[in-house]
Amino acid sequence: MYTSKDQSEIMPNIPDPDIPPIVLREMKKTWHKYRKRIAHSTESKRLDGFFESMFSNGRIRSSSNQQPILALCPDLTAKPFWDFYDDLELENVGNKITSYFKDIQAEYYQQAADKNLNDYDATYRYESLDHGDWTGYIIGSYEGINRKAQRLFPKTCELVRMLQPYLIGRVEFLKLRPGITIPPHTDSSNIQLTWQLGIHVESNCAIQVANETRDIQEGKLVIFDHSFIHSAWNHGKQDRVVLLFDMKHPELTEQEMTIYRHYHKILKYSMLKVYPVLAAKKLYSDTISRFLKRST
Repeated sequence: MYTSKDQSEIMPNIPDPDIPPIVLREMKKTWHKYRKRIAHSTESKRLDGFFESMFSNGRIRSSSNQQPILALCPDLTAKPFWDFYDDLELENVGNKITSYFKDIQAEYYQQAADKNLNDYDATYRYESLDHGDWTGYIIGSYEGINRKAQRLFPKTCELVRMLQPYLIGRVEFLKLRPGITIPPHTDSSNIQLTWQLGIHVESNCAIQVANETRDIQEGKLVIFDHSFIHSAWNHGKQDRVVLLFDMKHPELTEQEMTIYRHYHKILKYSMLKVYPVLAAKKLYSDTISRFLKRST
């Protein structure tokens, strides 16, 4: 476990974001168009800060433990973990998710017995992990539902449709093999919170965000800010499975959500054009993986 150290002391070196110039030019051009429309809005200052940090191509740090690799949105409440009682929106969404737990778990068990649900392998980022140690199966995103998932997981997809107004990334099952620790890392930005619902979990499974640690439990939700350095481990004897939701930060306005989602699309489709062969084969270079992993 990493409970005895400050995460910032053991954080591996993460390369600066390397957005291809053609993609950066397209993003800047589109932002200037949007900027004119919201010049006098309450969101303009926060959005300016977010895109300034994105276009700077530099390492963004709010603190030693909060280090998003893409961009940092200013003036958003920042803390490693969130709880239901922190916000009415979180409470309503959390109650909805947990009410579907039994249905989701039943669907997963039914399909996991017969299907290979490894839609992609997430171990590419770490030399310490072997192929298959950490895998995922995508259910959908704010853009829609995976057609195959709709057939295999109808109740899960029903929930995802209800949650689409709150989604800013995707929803996926993530499986971590027993005995595996995901090294400390950080993800794209602070405009979203990561929600994990325990689906199949033994004891001795936990996640550390900054310097706080929480257990992963079946039927329970853990909500954290993935722009903070975090790591997770499965010290049990069976696979640990969670259903992950990339949800918007509760302080984002509807206007901001619209613009951020638009930029996710620009980034995703621009990168697909830059690397069509890799995208077609579902292979991820370091560049693609950083910016597509949570915006599919």
